[in-house]
Amino acid sequence: MSLITPVILVGGSGKRLWPLSRESMPKQFVPLLGKQSTFQQTLLRVADRSLFGRPVIATNEAYRFMAEQQAKEIGIEIDILVEPSRRDSGPAMAAAAAYCRDQGATAVLALASDHLVIGVEEFRAGCREGLAAVEKGGIVTFGIPPTEPKTDYGYIRPGGEQIGSVQKVTAFVEKPNAQTALRYIQEGLFWNASYFLFAPETLLSEMARFEPAMAAAAEEAVAKAKKTGSTIFLDAEAFKKAPAKSIDYAVMERTDKCWVVPARFRWSDLGTWDALLDIGNADSAGNVTEGPVEIDHVRNSYVRSDGPLTAVIGVEEVVVVAMNDAVLVGHRDNLPRLKDVVQRMSEGKHRAATEHTVMHRPWGSYQDIDRGERFRAKRLTVNPRGKLSLQSHNRRAEHWVVVKGTAEVTLDGKIMTLHENESIYIPMGGIHRLANPGSEPLEVVEVQTGDYLEEDDIIRYEDIYARVGVHHEWGRLREVVIGISPAEDFVVFHEDSQRWLPPAAAAFCRRHAGRRLVDVDAEQARRIERQVDALAETVAREGVAVHRPQRLQGEERSFMAANGEGTQLFARDGVIAVADHVIEASLRLRCRQRERFGLRPIVQRMAAERGARWSSVPLGSPAAVDGPFLEGGDVLLNGRQVYVGMSGCASDMAGIDWLGALLGKDYRVVPVALRSNVQHLDTALALVKPGLLLWCPSRLIDGLPTALRDWDKIEVSVEEAGRLATNILVLEEGHVMVDSGNERVIGALKTRGLEVIAIAFDGPISLGGGLRSAHHPLRRDSVLA
Repeated sequence: MSLITPVILVGGSGKRLWPLSRESMPKQFVPLLGKQSTFQQTLLRVADRSLFGRPVIATNEAYRFMAEQQAKEIGIEIDILVEPSRRDSGPAMAAAAAYCRDQGATAVLALASDHLVIGVEEFRAGCREGLAAVEKGGIVTFGIPPTEPKTDYGYIRPGGEQIGSVQKVTAFVEKPNAQTALRYIQEGLFWNASYFLFAPETLLSEMARFEPAMAAAAEEAVAKAKKTGSTIFLDAEAFKKAPAKSIDYAVMERTDKCWVVPARFRWSDLGTWDALLDIGNADSAGNVTEGPVEIDHVRNSYVRSDGPLTAVIGVEEVVVVAMNDAVLVGHRDNLPRLKDVVQRMSEGKHRAATEHTVMHRPWGSYQDIDRGERFRAKRLTVNPRGKLSLQSHNRRAEHWVVVKGTAEVTLDGKIMTLHENESIYIPMGGIHRLANPGSEPLEVVEVQTGDYLEEDDIIRYEDIYARVGVHHEWGRLREVVIGISPAEDFVVFHEDSQRWLPPAAAAFCRRHAGRRLVDVDAEQARRIERQVDALAETVAREGVAVHRPQRLQGEERSFMAANGEGTQLFARDGVIAVADHVIEASLRLRCRQRERFGLRPIVQRMAAERGARWSSVPLGSPAAVDGPFLEGGDVLLNGRQVYVGMSGCASDMAGIDWLGALLGKDYRVVPVALRSNVQHLDTALALVKPGLLLWCPSRLIDGLPTALRDWDKIEVSVEEAGRLATNILVLEEGHVMVDSGNERVIGALKTRGLEVIAIAFDGPISLGGGLRSAHHPLRRDSVLA
């Protein structure tokens, strides 16, 4: 008998079980019943190594650390397949099937992480029975014999053909009304548990038959995936090509290869509080209680407290859930409205709508104990070998008391060890880190004092958990956005302010403004597309995680096209990263002012998943006169000094002032005056590595900023600057990418010991954008002094 590879799908925020389940800690990671989460219970259900292989967890970046930690707590080793964007269960299962096939799996079991199964041996027996149909080319699902006419479940209609106890499926049926659901029970239909057992080649074949774009995207995402240890990062650009669709709609409701195993285990998707009332041990009055609660004259109700002592008197058919920071009281008939209520609370910026009092982080967790004016008390739990980022705070000091375990504390370059009952004071501005060198959890009470105590008062200098962070131009590049240029999308644009363009390019743009480039010069359009894609492929081969913006579609595309390009070619201009800030820029050219919206999905996701701070420069006036304007091509980072170019073509003093206010007193934002025909600072200056720069002296009105004047300099001519010789891509200190047309500059860099990758980029350069313009770093290995 073949081993079955379990694929456990981990996603969703579980709003219908608020306040216990929230976006920061969804229901699959919460102990709803007993001491283990449903995710852990699911792992244990497939822990029989005579039947199941090593589990694969398909999840997103936000939840991968929680999945890893909870698996470690119960001693189960897993692989984690990280989905770069949410595309529903169809693409996730296709990618998981392709990955498992490549690992040699012959049978895959896909199941949810947030369901309850009572009867583990019966569950495993059903898996063994289903293998008979899998070996004959079938896709097997599990049908739950219904106990009541549920209207929130889908149903499965079995047919007469059988393989042992497994029956052929004749139809999947959508969620019915109450009368129809009763008829379905009488006709012998099953509830659809949405568990699927299949040979990976079978699922992929059916996917290619019904959803070829989805199948191709999944295959490509796996083929181009990057692996770090037991974590596999699916390729973002490939994965986003997959249509967002559930596996039921994509394949199961269309295939003729589906079979159903009648389940002999008890099952619930635990989707509502009513489900917990159904599953729980009820008293003689039909009540289920959890935690410190007291009830009197209560019937058919669910009462739970995970915090305060809770008394409920004289009610029927209600759900009461009390936590330290939020309380739910509702009639059972109205529980379907809870999801909408949570959405309204979230839109109203109520923190408790999405965040638990216990907030989980890659290194462990923290819990608010108390807070008031100018103070906040937390309990920190740091996992064994866990390590917080090296960080500082501008507006708060901290006091740490070790309650349990041993702490390794770094403070302003000094490392010390603290034991139980020992403490340390972290002054405002002190560069510090807390780590747990031991094999048991470390518990620390942290008391913060200051005039601002929110989580965004933090500057990160080093972080081992792949969060956003950029401090210098030359730190090793770890994660990046590379622009896109679909040939058929690019619209030639021209404005009188484009005085930086060479005469021939300016004349071309003026003559063909408003036309698609592919209609004017198809070869040029295709060359630009090929060269930008080649840049992304080259950077990925260097071990960098590469993201690509989504191609604009539908209304979004027409919204952009009416204002110019309709593409996301020069990603650097539209986004700026400084430290852990990710900033949407404000572009001066009218035809490009809305480009920020095409990049926003990546920026939003990175900010949410990686602990970054997302900001937007206020949108400049459409007349391109009144700012603020601030463009990524003007911003160069040198630690705490940030240089911003200013020529009248792009950024202005209003944008510079805005950036200075955002970064605060620890940073110095330095304006750099450029000639009026120079678009961006990176077309006149490049910080190649510490102590070495490229520059075009005639493009800088006042010469170099003071801190750079003693650096080793490679001078470029006006002609070379016009070929964007200073607009390079730095992979890491001593390793750069340069357009192959700048041969003299390449030679000069090599004589100084640099490794240079020469790449053809004359297509985008003809439009005024070089290698630096086409990429935007999200993460570099760099440390502030």
